[in-house]
Amino acid sequence: MKTTQHIRLGALVIVASILLIAGLYFVGQQQNLFSANATLYAHFHDIDGLMPGNNVRFNGYSLGRVVEISPYNDSLVQVVFSIDVDWLKYISINAQASLGTDGLLGNKLLEIEPGVPFERAISDGDTIAVRRQPDMDAAMRTLNATNNNLLSISSDLK
Repeated sequence: MKTTQHIRLGALVIVASILLIAGLYFVGQQQNLFSANATLYAHFHDIDGLMPGNNVRFNGYSLGRVVEISPYNDSLVQVVFSIDVDWLKYISINAQASLGTDGLLGNKLLEIEPGVPFERAISDGDTIAVRRQPDMDAAMRTLNATNNNLLSISSDLK
């Protein structure tokens, strides 16, 4: 009877170990832990809710993750991100980074837009240019001024 219990316990331990290893492998694949990665940089004026761990996309394909966000100087924030090294040959040195949203929940992501024309491929440690995001506060101020002008014109016509 004790031998049967030992066999069952041994089988349980082996199955649990296999499941743990498989789970770690799949999580590692998702996070690009077991592939060669290149580190790239971008300097943004406003990161608009981007956080470490958010996705990095190129032409709609998720190829990496944001690793670190830190101040660069008094007006810029440095975003350090890691991408699969196999994708370096497809991204031009004149590519641009921008911020976008992922799905309905609005999770932020870093998007790399292809550089046209293709000059040369980026390499590990390069800095990607940033596409300037529209400033919504400035747009709202302009709209407010336009509304005030329209109100003045309509009251003059009245």
